[in-house]
Amino acid sequence: MDITQATLSAERGREVTKEEVEALTRAEANAIYRKKYYGVARCGEMPERTAAVVYNGSVLHGVRGSGKFLQTALNDLGQRADGAKLVVDGIIGRKTLAGVRYVSPVALSDAYMSQQEAYLRRHSDFDVFGKGWMNRMASLRSFVDTLPRGAGASPKVVMKIQEKDHILSGAGDLLGSVLGGQGATGLSDLLAPVLDGDPTTGLDRDNLKAVARQAALAAIAARFGINTPAIVPTAGGEKVLTPVNSALGQGVGKLMDGKKTVLGLVGVLLTVLTPQIPALGPLKPFIDQVAPIALPILSTLLGWGAMGKIDKAIYAANGVNSAQP
Repeated sequence: MDITQATLSAERGREVTKEEVEALTRAEANAIYRKKYYGVARCGEMPERTAAVVYNGSVLHGVRGSGKFLQTALNDLGQRADGAKLVVDGIIGRKTLAGVRYVSPVALSDAYMSQQEAYLRRHSDFDVFGKGWMNRMASLRSFVDTLPRGAGASPKVVMKIQEKDHILSGAGDLLGSVLGGQGATGLSDLLAPVLDGDPTTGLDRDNLKAVARQAALAAIAARFGINTPAIVPTAGGEKVLTPVNSALGQGVGKLMDGKKTVLGLVGVLLTVLTPQIPALGPLKPFIDQVAPIALPILSTLLGWGAMGKIDKAIYAANGVNSAQP
């Protein structure tokens, strides 16, 4: 059961004999493991998959060694504490546990076991014991796959600089398909007359823009199943509060007129960035509690403002002086 004579002596508070170690019951061994490794490594505060690999690593490499695998795995998955990588000191404290609770247990347990396997492969005795170690790791992976996947965020993908052209090209393809099955090149041909004016159409630059805008808005609306009935302007050029902007009533709509997008965007940025500021001091726990509640509300406000702008653009294309979203 891998309980040494020294470990059992320390647990019982006296010197024990070899015979006592051999007579150790499974129940007492499990209690020692839970106290010496599972409890010290704080596995009870982790999702099951993460707890399983950290516990196994603690028994094999010590709690500090297991903690270093865990912290390195979190850093590799892009987790940051107060804007910086975790210090790989093996101490499983508040910052390490915060990362553990946030990350997907599936991704974290896999990253942990990859760290552990890399360590074993670098070991000087790998040529002698490596096959057995890898068999044990394979068994661990099979066991972990039987545990609940748990909740948590998948690791973030950081965009590389060279990916930007691909993203812009993809956006052109998407917009082209919305406007009528055009790819990025076809989209350029479609919009060229709008940008420069086309004498063959008999329309000047401004008229071409108006025609293209109405066609694009109609195509987008049709693509997403939005009905766009004819809109009749109000007398005297009075601003019209569009249906999206008046969704919560005229009073709220007018109060938020022209403010939703800016408030939503600024609010989302502050909610995401403020917790990363190291000098928050005693305010940080409060902000950490408020941020998960505020973010969906502000995101909804931002989306409402964006949809209001589309609504306003549809009105403008039909000659209505609409209120600002």
